[in-house]
Amino acid sequence: MKTTNPLLPQSAEMALLDSNYKDTYARGIENYFIDKRYNKKIKGDKTEYRRRDYNFQYTGLVEDLMGTYNDSPCRQKDVYGFSIINIETAFFQNKTFSGMKSYLKKNNTSGKNGVSYTSSALDKIFKCWGIK
Repeated sequence: MKTTNPLLPQSAEMALLDSNYKDTYARGIENYFIDKRYNKKIKGDKTEYRRRDYNFQYTGLVEDLMGTYNDSPCRQKDVYGFSIINIETAFFQNKTFSGMKSYLKKNNTSGKNGVSYTSSALDKIFKCWGIK
């Protein structure tokens, strides 16, 4: 995490973050690893494992940015391709969702490295999850 107070260690700054911000990150990382470990594409097998108990604390923002879960209630078909590394970096370089969104737009140009989005579609995802 990018610290802003030299007297406050990173763990202390993390504790001060909004719980929705931390929980959204945690759910996204959880589903990323569940997907990597258990969602093998076996011919004819339609079983898919992931945490689907989203609410407005544990949001599906990370999956919506990666475009990996088509049944997400807030998914925008124009937004996909953000890597987990880019998303994680955006979380840890910021302390708010608005800062994170600006960081993603600034550092992940649409059309490069498999990332695709329109500014309005990205805004809709954040708005749908009730985060600004």
